[in-house]
Amino acid sequence: MRINRSNPEPSGAQQPAVQPQTAAPQQPAPRREEPRQEPPKPKKEKPKKRPEPEEYEAYEEDEEEKPRRRFPVGCLIVLVILALVGFGGYKVSQFYAELDGQGTLGEVQTITVPEGSSVSSIATQLKDSGVIQYDWLFKQYVKYSGKAGEIQYGSFEVQSGMAYNEIIKALSVVTRRPTVNVTIPEGTTAVGVAQIFVDAGLVEDVDTFLSCANGTDGSDWSQYDFWNAIPDNGRLMKCEGYLFPDTYNLYA
Repeated sequence: MRINRSNPEPSGAQQPAVQPQTAAPQQPAPRREEPRQEPPKPKKEKPKKRPEPEEYEAYEEDEEEKPRRRFPVGCLIVLVILALVGFGGYKVSQFYAELDGQGTLGEVQTITVPEGSSVSSIATQLKDSGVIQYDWLFKQYVKYSGKAGEIQYGSFEVQSGMAYNEIIKALSVVTRRPTVNVTIPEGTTAVGVAQIFVDAGLVEDVDTFLSCANGTDGSDWSQYDFWNAIPDNGRLMKCEGYLFPDTYNLYA
């Protein structure tokens, strides 16, 4: 018979409860000190290259520029053309009114045309007298109308507001001033010449003629070379010997 040396617990007896063993608190592991490292130095950044001003401005303009309203150049050109056409039409109407006569006539004026006068000088004289307004227009009209040869010399009566054809007709009337022939015989003295002019009804008396011929009445003969060549030797009459004998046709 085998004896069980173990002390068996009686049946039905309660086994003592096993108390859980509490773990001992763990102590933190000693912190390992790492060698202190210096903070890295900040790297120097290279300055950014500034964009070129022109590119920057162009960029800004592209972003911020707003569409602008264009000026209607075509309308301006049309307005200028219309203004020029209107002004030209106005001037043409003025030219035509002067050519054809303005209807209202001014006061009668006497125009004296010297012999040998040109159309240009006559047109200037008419403009200065207020008969016409455009001397160049009158000159061109006379030239292209072929009436330049009809204009005479003498004194004529014209009025402002007359048509060009009427003015030319008035200037074409032959109005000759009466003339008288005077003959100075050779060897006649200055007093004798003066008497001839008095007898022809050209001078009132002898003294008037001699004072004019000697330049003592204020007449200036210095523009003539012969007068400046006369010697001043105290002669009684400076004109003595310089009133050349000949026959002269003079206005009465």
